[in-house]
Amino acid sequence: MYSYSDTNEGVLLIAMLLFGLIGGYIYQSKGNSFFIGCLLGALLGPIGWLIGALRRPSKELLERQGVITGPTKQCPYCAELVKEEAVVCKHCGREIQDM
Repeated sequence: MYSYSDTNEGVLLIAMLLFGLIGGYIYQSKGNSFFIGCLLGALLGPIGWLIGALRRPSKELLERQGVITGPTKQCPYCAELVKEEAVVCKHCGREIQDM
């Protein structure tokens, strides 16, 4: 038979798993590590969620969103993102022709 403390440990384990998954989702939606989000969510609970929600999105996520929305374009020579109006790539210095 299960004792009262065994039941509490099971509920705590399920709560930590749920908090971890929610934390991982929040971190991943900001372009950060799902694993780190799970770890913070499981250990800190809603405080970990708050930390994840207040973090800035990753640079890679911002660059991907910039390509989708259109204010930037990719240099055909070095594959770096540059402004839509750019004539010369600021990364490689080559002239960018209109696509």
